[in-house]
Amino acid sequence: MAIPFIERHIRPHVLEALADTRVVALLGARQVGKSTLAQSISERGLKAAAAPQERPAYVDLGG
Repeated sequence: MAIPFIERHIRPHVLEALADTRVVALLGARQVGKSTLAQSISERGLKAAAAPQERPAYVDLGG
């Protein structure tokens, strides 16, 4: 039995950010739906990729 997709409040904000930004990072606690959200966005024809869970990459661009 498939688990129903729970619409996330952040989804419209992610789609808005993707309209004018090439990369949007989804950060958060484990098992809150980040990968599911990325997968649902990729099903709309937008590219989505995930960093390896065992070695995520963090880059501080704050100068």
